[in-house]
Amino acid sequence: MKKWVFMVLLLLPVLAWATESPFDGTWKVDRDNGTSIAFTLKSLSNGMAYSAGTHGSWNAKFDGKDYPINPGVGGISGMTVSLKKVNDRSYSETIKNPRGEVRSVLTRTVSADGKTLTLKTNMSWKNGDAEDSRTITNIAIKQ
Repeated sequence: MKKWVFMVLLLLPVLAWATESPFDGTWKVDRDNGTSIAFTLKSLSNGMAYSAGTHGSWNAKFDGKDYPINPGVGGISGMTVSLKKVNDRSYSETIKNPRGEVRSVLTRTVSADGKTLTLKTNMSWKNGDAEDSRTITNIAIKQ
């Protein structure tokens, strides 16, 4: 009996590590303008990795700290992302510009069946002295 308990205790960390996050995988968003974008999410130890090929990538932890964004082709250098875990199926990303100003807050939520990912983005920006903002909701499909 003690051998079985010992074996189970040995295997628990391996089984926990092998469990895939509902965010893990490649996702595709079809945009209103007829274009689409695919991106990959991968769970890390207490964080996430994001990659959209030539559109940029980042690795960040769920600790609210700013992490650099690799801007990809034609992107803006100096942007950062910070992550906060909401629950097992949802987390938020805060994107800041090189001056440290919040540009957008995006919440990613995976459906209960793990097949769709809702992306709700609150964006704000300045145009001269005027400020503007809007909220966009997109649905990504797991590929």
